Amino acid sequence: MVTQMLHMCNDLLKECDEEAPCASYKRHMDCWLQDFSDYIDDCFPPDEIDTIYLDPCVRFVQDILRSFMLRDSMSSAWAERSTEERLAHVDSLATSVQVAQRTPEWYKQSKSLLTASEFSNILGTPRAISNLALQKIAPLSENLRQNVKACCTPEMGPFDWGIRFEPVVKQVLERMNRIKILELGRIVHSENLRLAASPDGIIIDADDICRIGRLLEIKCPITRKIDGTIPQDYWCQMQIQMEVTNIDECDYVEMSFESAYKASTYNEMESKNMSAPELYDIETQRPLYCGCMWLLQDPESLELKYVYTQSERDAAEEGGWCIQEVIPWHLKRLFRTTVVRNREWYASTLVKQEEFWKRVEDARQGLIEPSTPKKRVIVQVCKIVNETVVEATP
Repeated sequence: MVTQMLHMCNDLLKECDEEAPCASYKRHMDCWLQDFSDYIDDCFPPDEIDTIYLDPCVRFVQDILRSFMLRDSMSSAWAERSTEERLAHVDSLATSVQVAQRTPEWYKQSKSLLTASEFSNILGTPRAISNLALQKIAPLSENLRQNVKACCTPEMGPFDWGIRFEPVVKQVLERMNRIKILELGRIVHSENLRLAASPDGIIIDADDICRIGRLLEIKCPITRKIDGTIPQDYWCQMQIQMEVTNIDECDYVEMSFESAYKASTYNEMESKNMSAPELYDIETQRPLYCGCMWLLQDPESLELKYVYTQSERDAAEEGGWCIQEVIPWHLKRLFRTTVVRNREWYASTLVKQEEFWKRVEDARQGLIEPSTPKKRVIVQVCKIVNETVVEATP
């Protein structure tokens, strides 16, 4: 029986290059291992073998496969480069042609590019692909919501929250990990001129030299809970960022903050929760990473902006800016991991990329109709309350 199982595993390993998932993406890996387990169960029905004997064998083989795949997924030629070589590559990126994020030029350029943050859409449903194609041919709005670089707390949405706290995350990381982060604009792929990415940053100095040269992707979820996993959209986004910049590693960082949001106010005592003990002082239970930012407004143009240090605030006030809000915050949850580039996965998306740009051309020719949301069907519900019939519409 063991010999038969080993032969089966050998056959599976021969197909590994085509069938195995991206081992650096945990969800794909777990699903593949479950499929492997189900396959073994189908080959050895319970009525033919004692499951008490079979189950340990299956787990043993799974552990071997996982070890080999994770070893391959975490091998990175980038990490083998010297610090000088990595910094030289970063310098070449820093001096390349870039477009600053969230500027009019940035939005205009996006019409002719497939960006890292959009990429997962072309791997999705036909409707998602068509909607993205229609976005590429749609005229630019004069008052794009995304152009807002700062906003008042009661008007905030998840996108605004991310903009507000991205600089805070960088401040925390620089203090926590003793690193220095270089900010970049949008970079276009050196060969695929219709593919681009806007990394949140590149680590250019660190006590741990292995971090030097890595990309940085930051997320500040406000409604989604941090659970130690990477949503697939973000994994795809980082793969494209690494492909565009030709860098093999990206540090993925999620931080959850306690701060005012919409109608809610800052709860300083939330630190008592102790959901992440390493982020709080052992004796006082106070947060280790906390501070405040300021929302300022130009009285003439009415433009809003954030400043994150006392010196920035003083300089802005001297320039005539007025303080609209003082915004305290503290870090309450953190997740970080390193994602490794997967060239094979990117190569497998090339056909999808070509198909997408054909859909864009179809959209230009008027061959794609905009999707319309389904009308909600109103159902009359009859409720009996204290033996009285009440008609209610949900």
